Amino acid sequence: MAGKVRKKLAATISDYQFVFSSPEGQRVIYDLYRNCGWWVTSFVRGEPDATSFREGARSVALYINAKLKLDLKKLDELQKQGEANDGRAPTD
Repeated sequence: MAGKVRKKLAATISDYQFVFSSPEGQRVIYDLYRNCGWWVTSFVRGEPDATSFREGARSVALYINAKLKLDLKKLDELQKQGEANDGRAPTD
């Protein structure tokens, strides 16, 4: 049973990496990270509900990142490319 679970997990990780490795996938992952608050704080002073909402969105980016196992240099590169393009996804 454990072997089946490991194979399924490995296949899922492989699928994430395949989908997000293309230029289109890179644009989508940049958009997701930007809109999920990857590069900003989730804390909203005096508004715990807003903080929780933002942290929930951020957890989506963290989950995807864990599947992709992207390194921080790659994330910094995506952010710089987006900033250089006035907030548009890289390679738009």
